[in-house]
Amino acid sequence: MNDLHELRSQIERHLEGQLVWLERDHVHLHDGLSQAIRHSTSAERVVYAEALCQLLSSPDIRHRTGAIAVLTDVMPPLRSDRALACLGQIPAQPPAWNIGYPSLEQAAAIALAANATPDDAKTIEWLKSFGLQRSYADFLWVHLARLDPDWLMQQAHHIGHNVLGVIAALPESQRAAYIAAKAPWPPEVPTVLTRALWKKLPESEAQRLRSLMYPADQPLFVYQIGNEYAPDDPVGRETLSLTTEGRLTYERRHRSQVWRHQTNMESQAQATLKAVLADIGTASTLLQPCPPGASLVQIHYENQTAILDYYQGQKLPGYSQIIQIMDTYLQAFRQADK
Repeated sequence: MNDLHELRSQIERHLEGQLVWLERDHVHLHDGLSQAIRHSTSAERVVYAEALCQLLSSPDIRHRTGAIAVLTDVMPPLRSDRALACLGQIPAQPPAWNIGYPSLEQAAAIALAANATPDDAKTIEWLKSFGLQRSYADFLWVHLARLDPDWLMQQAHHIGHNVLGVIAALPESQRAAYIAAKAPWPPEVPTVLTRALWKKLPESEAQRLRSLMYPADQPLFVYQIGNEYAPDDPVGRETLSLTTEGRLTYERRHRSQVWRHQTNMESQAQATLKAVLADIGTASTLLQPCPPGASLVQIHYENQTAILDYYQGQKLPGYSQIIQIMDTYLQAFRQADK
């Protein structure tokens, strides 16, 4: 469909309930329109974009609702600044049907924010005003961090600690400064969203940022054994991390699957472990030549690392006690995984 007038007429009829595009799995009025756009050619999508841009300021709320609901389907070719010009003064009124947001203004703001580029100057200024004035600002901060990181840094005091996505959206050079501006950070509460955030970043960068955000939680001692991808290792790589406050974190990685648990190490076990570590020290070296196929243990303590064979370590003074203590906790955590 390349005739703008005819296409706009079809879209209007569809959004008024005449259902020009309908499939069995469609739930909302805009579902058929969205599918039609996604299946269109590049040339046809340009016409869809123009037709929808015209409908963004329609006096019929059904037209505005549908146009805003499918806005991201035509961006590009539609640019955020052009869409903003088409919107005009959009009232914060509820949509004609459920489009996932309580108001047309919020739906439009989030769509434009997600698709804007740093060249969309008018959109960025519009979004900045909403970031400071609207209750749904949390949905906009991540996009503003990408669009104008310097401005966002100046507004850090307006942003809640829960909006962690800002950290990943900022340039790497500004992340530490943002974390410092928001300090102190509340204790970390692992959720699906926080785990997804850290997975977006390289592991070394995630560890660097978390050490700045949660310094009390940084491990004093780390014990690691196994191999995540070894075909003959049914358990995978296991890591025990002990913080200065006695929090013990268990992580098991086996072929891209990850399990985590936490507990507090008993005070007597902590005292024994610290005494042993102080007594033997840990040299940053491979303690003894390891036989082929050996089960390697890595022990990190403060700024030193020791690597040894699990079975050889059980015969070495000090290290045998460390392995014994760690084995007790490993067995308990493995049972929790079953």
